[in-house]
Amino acid sequence: MRRAIVALVFCQVVWSFGGVVIRWTPLPVITLMALALLASGSFLALMTPARRLRLPSWRLRFEAAGFGLANGATNVLSGVAVTMAGVGNAAFAFASLPLWMVLVARPLVGDRVPLRAAPALAIGGGGIGLLLLSSRGSDSGDRVLLGLMLALAAAIIGSASALAGRRLVPKIGVDATAAWTMLVGGIALLPLVDWPSFGELVWWMVPVLLVWIAMHYVLAPVLYNRSSVVAPAFVMAVATFVNPSLAPVWGWMFYAEAIAPLAVAGLALALGANVLLLFLLRTGVERPAIDVLPEVEPAFQG
Repeated sequence: MRRAIVALVFCQVVWSFGGVVIRWTPLPVITLMALALLASGSFLALMTPARRLRLPSWRLRFEAAGFGLANGATNVLSGVAVTMAGVGNAAFAFASLPLWMVLVARPLVGDRVPLRAAPALAIGGGGIGLLLLSSRGSDSGDRVLLGLMLALAAAIIGSASALAGRRLVPKIGVDATAAWTMLVGGIALLPLVDWPSFGELVWWMVPVLLVWIAMHYVLAPVLYNRSSVVAPAFVMAVATFVNPSLAPVWGWMFYAEAIAPLAVAGLALALGANVLLLFLLRTGVERPAIDVLPEVEPAFQG
């Protein structure tokens, strides 16, 4: 159990550096995300038995393609949000993902939203409202607001992508699901890749980016999925605080980003709503409407 707790926290720490790398690299966001998804998806596919990678029906192929496209869109929107709103603000907005999962679960997997989840959703909605208000009067003006809205859009689409675990994992397994969603997302971005931008990379940036991809897109997701099987719900809930709490620290240290008090208040409400929602839906006599923390995490956690 102790190893699982350490692993969950480690994963969130790794993901908290995502925005720092996005701002650091000279590659455009779409190009960086295509590289990350293709490299990680290819590696996972090579490490997964071929029989697990097979999609025996057209329905499974269609679903894998849809979840992969959603994964690619989530990564791009999150990355663009970082460049507009900053590392910390983008992480704050993306932290609302579990709340959106409850709402999109009905059309995607048929789960209803129980009445007892309403207070948590209302608190989370208030947190998102404070987060958007925090952009008023900021140094970057409307650019921050647009970045926050893109990060929220990424959280909504990412919540749909995360539900791939409910549709694909029981049939092909965790690793094959991750491989397919990453590969499809990366392939979909290929037509938009800015190939000449690779010429701007100095030689020492390449190994740094490869190490980041290996840690962020391969090691952390695999560790998270394995640890989530044995870790208690409250540990997973507390671990979700690590990423959005550290991201603004890195933004301040590396890029002198300032975080508005309203944004911090919005994050506190959103994360508090996440934890409350997890306990409301995982306790009680009724069967939970949805597993709030999915088996397959979205690739981007910046």
